[in-house]
Amino acid sequence: MGERGLLTVESLALSPNGRGLAFVGLSETGQRDLYLVPAFDEQATPIIALTNDAFAEREVTWGPRGIVFTSDSTGHGKYNLFRADARPGSTIERLTHEARDEFSPRMLPDGRVLFVAYDEAGANIYEVKDSPTPADGSAPAAALLRHTDVPTGLYDVSPGPDGGIWALHHQGHRRVPVRLAARALLAEPVPEAVADGPPELPERRSLTIDRAYDPFRLASWSPDGFFILAGFSGDAVFGSLIVTASDRLRDHALVLTSSVYGSFDLFDVNLTYINQERRLIWGASLFHEVAALIDDSFEDTDNFTFVSYRRFFGGRGVARWPFSQFFYAQLELSAGGAEYFVTDETGDALSSMRIADSDLLAPWEAENDGLRFHTEGEVSLGYSTIGYHRSTGPIRGSSILLSERVGAEPWDQILYQQLRLDTEHYLRVVGPANLLLRGAFGVTVGDDRAPQFYLSSFHTLRGVPFGDTNFLLGRLFFYSTVEFQFPIVTFTEFPLIDLEGVLAADFGGVGDGMVSVWDRRVFDLVFGFNLGFAPLVLRVHFAQPIDIGAPLPNRGDLTFNLSLAWRYQ
Repeated sequence: MGERGLLTVESLALSPNGRGLAFVGLSETGQRDLYLVPAFDEQATPIIALTNDAFAEREVTWGPRGIVFTSDSTGHGKYNLFRADARPGSTIERLTHEARDEFSPRMLPDGRVLFVAYDEAGANIYEVKDSPTPADGSAPAAALLRHTDVPTGLYDVSPGPDGGIWALHHQGHRRVPVRLAARALLAEPVPEAVADGPPELPERRSLTIDRAYDPFRLASWSPDGFFILAGFSGDAVFGSLIVTASDRLRDHALVLTSSVYGSFDLFDVNLTYINQERRLIWGASLFHEVAALIDDSFEDTDNFTFVSYRRFFGGRGVARWPFSQFFYAQLELSAGGAEYFVTDETGDALSSMRIADSDLLAPWEAENDGLRFHTEGEVSLGYSTIGYHRSTGPIRGSSILLSERVGAEPWDQILYQQLRLDTEHYLRVVGPANLLLRGAFGVTVGDDRAPQFYLSSFHTLRGVPFGDTNFLLGRLFFYSTVEFQFPIVTFTEFPLIDLEGVLAADFGGVGDGMVSVWDRRVFDLVFGFNLGFAPLVLRVHFAQPIDIGAPLPNRGDLTFNLSLAWRYQ
């Protein structure tokens, strides 16, 4: 068809004798018109345009009374039915004037013209009682008959035996063929529609004078969505906020994330701009982050340790280079100010403890007072072939992330390194049921002021209560998880809501060295469920710590975990 000036051909209809063809074609100029092949000839097959205008034809049928097709060549812009004779230069006759879209026209062997249109009940079958449109443009004399009354829909009408018809009935989220006997068809008259005005040509605009797209204009941006989760316990507040926005082409994005961990002294906030116009993806952000560490400044005093914090704020640049669809390398550079502090509760505890004639808070503050210049650099290698299921999220494939971070406070002789490896693998069992194998390892080397790993027990060691620093905070960690996820209920009426069961086991530990990690090892058995809703999943898990010769978290009691996470991550 390319040599005839047509790019695509749609909605084919054979002539009643099987020797001709009518179809809708898209021309090289982007115009959709009705075309006719009067008769097939091996030597030369002429293609005749029956319409040639700026409007679009969509579906066509050919029967004993000519060619019937749908077109938006109407005053109201809706797709109505038209008829043309199967010969060049024939007059186009309009059959219907309804201010709604009509589709699936079919001319039966007896000349009846049927079509489908949506009404208050559903998609139903109608018949055109054929009569030409008056020359004066008044309301058409042709009447419409409604033949069916179903609450869902009937589509793709075809002739059936003894004057009946075949159709596809939408039922139980599927379309199944049904035969409608002639005696079962309704014959309800439809009120005549008022003839609308002549069709108006669509507005044309020159591409050469249109304004160039500017991704940094405010009008080019729109919010994508936001997510808020908040909770309170006594005077403590916990919560997260995520807000995203992007430009129309989604080459640029802004992401705001913020979290509060029990106190507004312990909060993270990050505003990031991402540019992904080209293969090299880069971004820049302003951030404020708080990291916890087991502080052993007074370890010589009855082996006393406590939790202190580092506040790090400034700017960060990031660049990612994808080597392939699955493998990438990423570089991050951060610089800004850092300061160390303790919570009011810890400060009161240090003030109450004394060495000789002094409490412990004063010397700690003297050692850690002041704002310091701090910088970090991180290199990561990532590989992921994770595949997703609509209702359960990740379901198959593997992922590996290896990262090395180096941090320094050059004027305070602080230098450290952090190495971390995260791996996971999903095995699809049957349908959405899957088996998850996950493991991770991390180690911090360097100054005592180096940030430590603070695990989120919701996704690592679920037998440990959230925020328990005795089992979740340290310079060295490892954990492993085996988890079986299986469907319980899928809400077919709401395809983005589902409930799945969880059976799992976790094993791992956190500490300052291999000995302390082993001394605080944790093994737990987990059961619960995940309630998925669109992109979010509510995870309700119960974990029972098992005695394996180490101290039991939560006094060995059943640990309740409630978390809200993104389904597709």
